[in-house]
Amino acid sequence: MTALQAHLLALVVLLALTGVLGHRDARFRKHRPHALAWRWFTASAGWHGRPVTNRGLTRPGTKALTPTGYAHRRWYLPRWQHALWRTQWTFVTLLTCAGLLFQSRRTLEYLSVTAVGGAAYGTWRGRAVVHAYSHRKNYVKPLHVRLAGEAGIPVANKPESWLEVAPDLSYARLTWPKGSPLPKPQERQAIEGIAASTLGMKGAKASWQFTGPKLGLRLVPPVPPPKWVFLDSLEWGASRHPDLPDDVILRAIREAGVDDLVLGIGQDGNVVKVSLSNDSPHIVLSIDSGGGKSVTVRCLASQVLFRGGIAALLDNKLVSHPSLRGLPNVAYADDIEKIHDFLVWLDAEITRRGEFVRGHTDLLGNLAGSPGPRLVVFLEEQNLMMNRLRAYWAERLAEDKALPKDMRENLPAVSPAIRGFEAASYAGRELKIHLVFVAQRFTAEAAGGGSKGASVRMNAGIRMLAGYDDDTWKMLVGKQTPMPASSKHAGRIQVFVKGRDGVTAVQVAFFTHEQTRRFAESGTGRVPVKLRHLTEFRPAGIADPVPAGTVTGGGDGSAVIVTPALSPPVRNWMTIQQARESGLIPHTWKNPSGAFGTLKNRAKKAGRSVPEVKAMRGNRAVYDAVELADFLERETVRT
Repeated sequence: MTALQAHLLALVVLLALTGVLGHRDARFRKHRPHALAWRWFTASAGWHGRPVTNRGLTRPGTKALTPTGYAHRRWYLPRWQHALWRTQWTFVTLLTCAGLLFQSRRTLEYLSVTAVGGAAYGTWRGRAVVHAYSHRKNYVKPLHVRLAGEAGIPVANKPESWLEVAPDLSYARLTWPKGSPLPKPQERQAIEGIAASTLGMKGAKASWQFTGPKLGLRLVPPVPPPKWVFLDSLEWGASRHPDLPDDVILRAIREAGVDDLVLGIGQDGNVVKVSLSNDSPHIVLSIDSGGGKSVTVRCLASQVLFRGGIAALLDNKLVSHPSLRGLPNVAYADDIEKIHDFLVWLDAEITRRGEFVRGHTDLLGNLAGSPGPRLVVFLEEQNLMMNRLRAYWAERLAEDKALPKDMRENLPAVSPAIRGFEAASYAGRELKIHLVFVAQRFTAEAAGGGSKGASVRMNAGIRMLAGYDDDTWKMLVGKQTPMPASSKHAGRIQVFVKGRDGVTAVQVAFFTHEQTRRFAESGTGRVPVKLRHLTEFRPAGIADPVPAGTVTGGGDGSAVIVTPALSPPVRNWMTIQQARESGLIPHTWKNPSGAFGTLKNRAKKAGRSVPEVKAMRGNRAVYDAVELADFLERETVRT
């Protein structure tokens, strides 16, 4: 630093000190030191001698009297509390300064020890603050902002001064200041509604406390969904949901309408279901890995097939649903080429059904006949599938352009499979074609990209979420609906339906693979002839698959023919190695056969059933895929 710079800096500091000291001197001469000291220690008024809020000696303030309408939150405390705070810190400061002047060594030692203790306490408090930040941001502060005016509490006050919200949202308590007027009945209902919606406590039970000096409101959420919901409680342990009948889900499925899908048990033991007719024709499953995507797919597919519908699984992950393979009413596309062909067929099927509806609807809007059985398409891992479809079509285009001009097919730039997918997303309820988007995060890019992807996403009005974050919640549900804490429990989902208020927590009904197979085999639907090759199951090592069933009639294959007599199901057998390749066994098992043997012996010793060896393929045991999948899933749940 040069001498000139040093002089300039000293001049600036001198001018600043002169201004501050001159301002303080003018204030001292105007108000006198004893008056300022009195106002400071009694907190009776600001330095100018005027009150800052309308508080009293023991009464907290409710209104700022400043020109800007704002005052620090300590000015809303009763005067005695503010005065005590000022007095104690003034004496602490004076004693510290005196100690540094007369007993500097001991004072510094004391301050060092205090600093270490303060740092430790600050670290502990900091961790607690970080942990509670999301809870305060999402629940406590919004509730304070929305109801502070109703309670006569300044927004500048700390929300915790009158709100107590449990971290797990098991209860919430609101305490009004002393002397607050009793709200009218309609005002109480409005307050309850605002508090419940802000905290995500749909159907919360409210209890008011009118006795005593303070008015209070306590909100308690309804009984949460059970930990597990099974069709067969004896197999999985009835103690998992002792308060519910064993056949509650089966009874609900039998009594549900033809367009309804039973999801599971919600709060207070209520059965939760959605309608493909009244709610939305399409569904989004935005569930993270391990959150219960496969269980939810089995729950939905079982009911569709049971009621005579047909299903299509576009399983581009190659992680199979063994209970849905090799069935005459399920088209299973497990590679990108089959997925492409199916979506191209779907585009033509939408046109055929649309023409049928147009030709069989009278002037009053009544439809005579049916365009076909209900078709539900499950798009597994939507994000991955769209990328592979684009790459597949890009390869097809490159191969076509490499041919001589007279041999080219002149393929369109946009994949017809993606066009078929987009057309299906716009298909209405009349066509009975429904899409179930299965993705960890259903972005516009996953739905097709750009504005089209956003439009496709908007067409799915039933949205089921688990393992979500803030961005996913805002994208699929919206900022106006409070976000409940995401559960790590498999099968616990939040159901949001466009047009309804709030979200509903549900424990999805757990269909085992065997139960899914039985439900599917009882259905009478059949896939069209053109898709019959997708009903065959060809496990590795078996050259000639057993046909899934005979489909008669149909002409060009566009019509769906229902055959009352069901053909025998395909032998869905596989080895442990094939089970690992298809995703039934975790890839973390370095020795699948040895780990499976250990798991099997442990279950035998405990008296639980184990999968039976159906045959031997060389030195490898062959098991039924359905029994194997159920066994692995059941033992995983137990651990």
